[in-house]
Amino acid sequence: MFKVIKIHFLFFILIFSNISGKAQCGTVISTFPYTENFEAAPSWTSGGTNSDWAWGAPTHPIINSAGGGTKCWTVGGLSGSFYNYSELSWIMSPCFDFSTLNYPWISFKIFWEDEFKYDGMVLQYSLTGGTTWINVGAYGDAVNCLNDNWYNYNNITWLTSSSPKHGWTGRTGATSGSCQGGNGSLGWVTAKHCMSSLAGQANVRFRFLFGSGTTCNSYDGISVDDIYIGNAAPNVANFSYACAGANTVNFTNTSLMCPTGYFWDFGDGTTSTVMNPSHTFSGPGTYNVMLTASGPCNASGSVSIPVSILGATTTISNVTCNGANNGVANATAVGSVGPFIYFWAPGGGSSSSISGLSAGTYTVSVSAVLEAAMEQRMQLRQEELHLTPIYGPQQEVQLQMPQD
Repeated sequence: MFKVIKIHFLFFILIFSNISGKAQCGTVISTFPYTENFEAAPSWTSGGTNSDWAWGAPTHPIINSAGGGTKCWTVGGLSGSFYNYSELSWIMSPCFDFSTLNYPWISFKIFWEDEFKYDGMVLQYSLTGGTTWINVGAYGDAVNCLNDNWYNYNNITWLTSSSPKHGWTGRTGATSGSCQGGNGSLGWVTAKHCMSSLAGQANVRFRFLFGSGTTCNSYDGISVDDIYIGNAAPNVANFSYACAGANTVNFTNTSLMCPTGYFWDFGDGTTSTVMNPSHTFSGPGTYNVMLTASGPCNASGSVSIPVSILGATTTISNVTCNGANNGVANATAVGSVGPFIYFWAPGGGSSSSISGLSAGTYTVSVSAVLEAAMEQRMQLRQEELHLTPIYGPQQEVQLQMPQD
């Protein structure tokens, strides 16, 4: 009698484990990235209530190929257009050790073709060996370069073991009678999502959970393929800049990935958190401008680029007498190592000095590669009138002839 009771008890444990998705881990995966294309073996296990998950090459009317290669996992078998009634089934991953993952992220290919609103699938994780399950992400999560093609409905009727009942649901074709249509994937799409809450977790397991009702099940089902798990790609910070005159520079963020936070250090004791700031420097010089790009759920990236602000000092030799044309003007660029480009007007000179000048107003424009051009004006006068140069974006020095 004791043996009979023991056998029934073990039988109950096996049934309970099958329904809840609790199973022994076996080999724990701790090397990343983890990639699984399901070509060589099923790799994941299936189970649950009324499960008709199948591994292989799908030949359904609509889901008639794998996401990559020839094989994938499909609920609804590999052929025909029907998935089981009252199904609450899953495919479950091996166990993972995320101790080395600071920014865990998952992507996979998915093709859904089932009744909209009523039947559907969710991705869940467990940190308790399958005793409890939590949804990965949520309906309405922000879409960006790391999160995309996530759940398309927030209350799938027959996902009774999911709270909330978010997931993928829908099919090709419009509603027909009581069978809800629309919102199918219309092909293989790549779903991806950050899993920040799992960073550093040593015992992680995933399952795709599918639920269906008792009517309107004559559709292909849902397929999953090409799973990738690893750290999200880090931000790669970068920026360009353009001079706007008067020591002002306009900065443009060109960072790769999709950062959501920006911290600029302009190298002069000032900072900004604007995505594309404009900054006015106090004077000529070379400033090491650093940008740190962070978010949404991946490692930050930083870059430092020297930005030179040009200035110029000027000297003049006034004309010596009324009507003479022996004035000289000189410009010396500061704030950068050059090479510099000079342009005088009038006169058209292209060196740092210009001679043979008569009384009048002269403008010199000084520029260097990737740096702002600065402009100063000088007015030449007769020699006995000395005008001290005024330093700034523009400078005027007059040369005047004596009055009769």
